[in-house]
Amino acid sequence: MVFSKEKMIERLKKSGRGAEITADIVAIMDDLDGQEATSSCWDRWVKGEPVLWVIGKSGEGQYVNENDCV
Repeated sequence: MVFSKEKMIERLKKSGRGAEITADIVAIMDDLDGQEATSSCWDRWVKGEPVLWVIGKSGEGQYVNENDCV
């Protein structure tokens, strides 16, 4: 799977949270956009959260919602 900035923005807007998208959040999404998302992560397997792990172009990793990936 691959993280999609567009899918995340669309999901946030549909849930009424579009106003929460700040310049800092856009910068994080830009870093993660197009990067591989893996299901091999602690919060998914141990806690049962619907998240995937993405390592951005910067080399820093972030949890993302599985619905933001294609």
